[in-house]
Amino acid sequence: SGVLDVDVGRIDYQFSETLGELLDDTVFRGGRGQDQRPVPRFAITIDRGVLRYGSVQQKVMIPVRNLDFQTRGVVDIVGRRVDVVTYIPTVAAAPGLVGNLDKHIGSALGKLVPGVVEKITSIPVRTSGPMDHPSTSMAIDVIGDEFKDVIDPGNLIKGIGDLLGGNKSAPKPPPAKPITPDRRPR
Repeated sequence: SGVLDVDVGRIDYQFSETLGELLDDTVFRGGRGQDQRPVPRFAITIDRGVLRYGSVQQKVMIPVRNLDFQTRGVVDIVGRRVDVVTYIPTVAAAPGLVGNLDKHIGSALGKLVPGVVEKITSIPVRTSGPMDHPSTSMAIDVIGDEFKDVIDPGNLIKGIGDLLGGNKSAPKPPPAKPITPDRRPR
């Protein structure tokens, strides 16, 4: 058991095929290595063969060219399993990933809180499973758990009211004035 302070310096990144499909390749064309910023130091906690790095509150920043990816995760060396969340900046996401975000989140939350998808600046992608064959996909559960501060509760309540037949707390328009006999339109 213990804490390991990690300083990897500059990295030459190479994305897995699965993760690479979630990234917009036009963002990553051009030079490699020489324009890379160093990875800031971070800590790994080790306990009984399980490595943990980053947290919901303090993710590990991984600079990739001019973008800042973030990550947090658990690697179980003994059980040979991983559960890692990588936060992809929305500008680096492939159009299909952003479309899926809009489809999953936009269709549900977008009706309740218009504009919520535009407020999310990174898309969490989870890589989990056995070390030899982990799976990678958008982490919808993380969006719900970690991005709730993006959602204004007042707008959420109003959105639910609107979906249920109108917002009952909204002020009603004044009633129309009745037409009196001497004021009839001609």
